[in-house]
Amino acid sequence: MKFKNRDRCVITGSEDLEHLYTVKKLPVFIACTTELQKNDIKEDMEVYISRSSGIIQLKKLLPLDVVYSTYHSEAIGKVWEMHFQEFAKFIFKHNKVKKIIEVGGSNGRLASICLKLDKELNWTIIEPNPEKKEFNEKNINVIPSFIEDKLDLISSDENTIVHSHTLEHLYEPSSFFESISNRSKKGDVMIFSIPDLYNYLKKKFVNTINFEHTFFITEAVADFLIKKSGYELVEKYYFNEHSIFYAIKFVGLDKIDINTLKFNKYTEYKKMYLDFISFIDAEVLRINKLINDYVVRNNNLKIYLFGAHIFSQFLINKGLQTNKIEAIIDNSPNKVGKRLYGSNLKVINPEYLKGCGGLVILKAGQYQAEVERQLNQISKKLKIVS
Repeated sequence: MKFKNRDRCVITGSEDLEHLYTVKKLPVFIACTTELQKNDIKEDMEVYISRSSGIIQLKKLLPLDVVYSTYHSEAIGKVWEMHFQEFAKFIFKHNKVKKIIEVGGSNGRLASICLKLDKELNWTIIEPNPEKKEFNEKNINVIPSFIEDKLDLISSDENTIVHSHTLEHLYEPSSFFESISNRSKKGDVMIFSIPDLYNYLKKKFVNTINFEHTFFITEAVADFLIKKSGYELVEKYYFNEHSIFYAIKFVGLDKIDINTLKFNKYTEYKKMYLDFISFIDAEVLRINKLINDYVVRNNNLKIYLFGAHIFSQFLINKGLQTNKIEAIIDNSPNKVGKRLYGSNLKVINPEYLKGCGGLVILKAGQYQAEVERQLNQISKKLKIVS
């Protein structure tokens, strides 16, 4: 496998990366597969931190066609639906043109919502692995590609750049912003949403840094990147400790005062990440003990793990015992019947547990409350370990 190595800070460019932690042999694909388990690939996830900026980032980057080998980002559930609805309103508040270029469009849900609000929009999605489906809206054009290969489509010819939970996936976010800046005129607008990764890490969510989220894009980092790229903040909106919405406009690189662009979160971010690792190690020991105690007391009831995603892969990597786990439960219809990559666990739909007893291990980060409510509605007999 051909890797790309970062030799400097992904945002500031400083050549002062310091090793922070290595997660040994983590699955390279954070979803499901129909392939044989012997074909699964695992690699060390090398986490580094810039001594001058404090930005946490991966040093060894996997090939994009490995990390995004197939479509797997449905963004389903009530939290995601609320996010799309609120973000669509935010877009309409700040967009003044009819031509939209969305970088990373997943299953086209955001585009569909926006086109219901304005049928005259012309919406182009640039997405490496779009969901294979027919769109009802004739104004949606899907281009299967990484944005890095389609920068020529971005121009200042009366279009608005939109992206939702995409920035954290880019290997070179500074170059991405620079490419758009170079194609923009003063007053051009970009509207985007990022995950609130600072809040995620603070709450010890395992989906903060992984082979897809290769750098710690916090609010402070995003603010710095915006100013550095010649943009001015128009509005910022906080969505339920899940996401942060940005509307920014290009004011020109001549407006940048380099002396004001100082950023250093080294001490704070380093402690946050190492505290997270210590917490997860302790949690896995705690959950393993609960599993063993449960088996002793209820040897006829089954144990399940929720989330065919990095949520489960990270716990398994840190030592969660899977030999007593019956299956993974997940709400995605695209994952049911498949195997969680990097494990031998097959995926079933939560409705399979309707009226049943059993133990469910649930560490679903920002979706925890939503899933707990769902499981309680499916069966009052289920015991949830969170």
